[in-house]
Amino acid sequence: MSKEIYLLVFSIFLYHQTFISTNTFAQTGWIQQTLSVNEFTAVYFPSNNDTGFIVSSYESVFKTTNKGVTWININTGSTYMGYSCFRNSRFGAFWGIMPRMTTDGGINWNEMSISIYQIGMGYTTGITFVNSTTGFVIGGDAYPMPMPCCYDGVINKTTNAGLNWFEIYRNAGEQQQEIKFKDEYNLTVLENSTFIKTTDGGLSWNTSYNQIGDIYFRARSMTDPYLDTMYVAGFKHSDTAAVRKSTDRGNSWFYTLKLPFRKSFRKIFAIDGNTVFAVGDTGLIARTTNGGINWTVQNSGTRKKLNGVWFINKDTGFVVGDSGLVLKTFTGGVMTNIQNVNNEIPPRFKLFQNYPNPFNPNTKISFELRSAEGGKSYVSLKVYDVLGNEIAVLVNEQKQAGYYEVEFSGESIAGGLASGIYFYRLAVSLSNPLESGEFTDVKKMMLVK
Repeated sequence: MSKEIYLLVFSIFLYHQTFISTNTFAQTGWIQQTLSVNEFTAVYFPSNNDTGFIVSSYESVFKTTNKGVTWININTGSTYMGYSCFRNSRFGAFWGIMPRMTTDGGINWNEMSISIYQIGMGYTTGITFVNSTTGFVIGGDAYPMPMPCCYDGVINKTTNAGLNWFEIYRNAGEQQQEIKFKDEYNLTVLENSTFIKTTDGGLSWNTSYNQIGDIYFRARSMTDPYLDTMYVAGFKHSDTAAVRKSTDRGNSWFYTLKLPFRKSFRKIFAIDGNTVFAVGDTGLIARTTNGGINWTVQNSGTRKKLNGVWFINKDTGFVVGDSGLVLKTFTGGVMTNIQNVNNEIPPRFKLFQNYPNPFNPNTKISFELRSAEGGKSYVSLKVYDVLGNEIAVLVNEQKQAGYYEVEFSGESIAGGLASGIYFYRLAVSLSNPLESGEFTDVKKMMLVK
C-alpha cells in the first residue's frame, strides 16, 4: 500500500472515529465553571459515558447527558443533601434531611425513611446501594450528655429501598469514612486507619483487618478495595496530605505520597492501577501515571476545597468543590503548550509537518486557521498510534483565526511513548461541532529514542 493511500484510509478512519466519539470542547488543563452558590459534594459518571451527576449540599442535583457540555438543574425536593451514590445513569440516592432515591435518572424522586435508631446525636458519612432495594448507610452516633466526647461507628441496612432501616453494626470509637461493595454480600467500610469487611451482606463483620497506616495517618477515601492494587488518601500528622498504597489487596501498606505542606486529601479516584488522581483542600489536585513512583501537583486555578473527582477516561475528568465549583479537563489536567505565533489571518486551513521529526521526546506541531463565521472555529488536534488508538488530545476547543504552534512530549503520556510511528490529526468545523468537519488532515511523525 502506498504512503498516500495509507494516509487517506487512516484519515477516513480517524474522521469517523472522532466525530462519533466526542462532542465536547475544552481548553487545556483544568477549566473552571460555576453552577451554583452551594457546596458540591460529589460527581459521578457511573457508566463512564455521556451521562453524569453532580450533587449539591442543598436541593439540587445537576445532570449532564453530553459529557458536561451542559448541565440541567434538578430539584430533589430535599432542603439538605448529605452523602450520595449513583450506581448507573438511572439509579441514585442521597442521605439528608429528607433522603431520597431516583430510578429514572432524576425525573422523579422517592422519599426514603430517616428513621434510624440512635442513642444521641447521629450523623452520616456515606451511603451506597448494591441494587435498587438493598442499601447501606454508615456514620456515627455521638453519646448524649454527660458524655459528649464519646461515639460509636454505626452501619444501617435497608432491603426495601429505604422504607425501613435496621442497625447491623455498632462499635465504639470508630470514625467511618466510605463504603464500597463488590456485590450484595461483600462490602468494605473505610475507617480512620483500618477496614471493616463483611462477606455475608452484613450479618457479620471482620474488624481485625490490617492497619492502613501508622498512628499518625488518617484515611478519608479509598479506591476499589477488591483489586490487588489499591490506594487510600487522607492526611498524616499535622494535616499533611498523604496517600498510602497496597499491592497485595490490603495486606501491607506503604506511603506513596507525603506532601510537604499542610493540606488534606478528601477524595481519590483510580483510572487504573497506575493512573490516580487525589483532590482536597485549597484546590489541591495530585496525579500519578506510574503507580505512585512519581506524583505531580497540578495547578487547579482555585483555592477552594475540592470534594469529588471522577474520570471517564485517562483524559476526560471532573472535579467538584465548594461554592458550586466544577473543574473539567480533556487533557488529564495537563497544560498543553499552545501559542498563537502570528497575528496575520491565514487564507486557508493547513496542518504542517511537525518539527523536529523524528523527535525525542518533544516536537512542535503547527497549523493555520482561516476566518470563520462567528469569529471562531471548533478545532480538534489529536495524536494516535498506528492502530488508531487515541493517545493524546492536544487541542479540543474553539479558536480564533491565526497561526498556532503546539508542543507535544512523548513523556507526557502515562509510562512514556515507545519508539515508533504516530499520527496527528487536525479537524476543524466552522459551525456546529456535531456536523461534519470543514477541514481534516493527518500527518505522520516518528519518535526515536
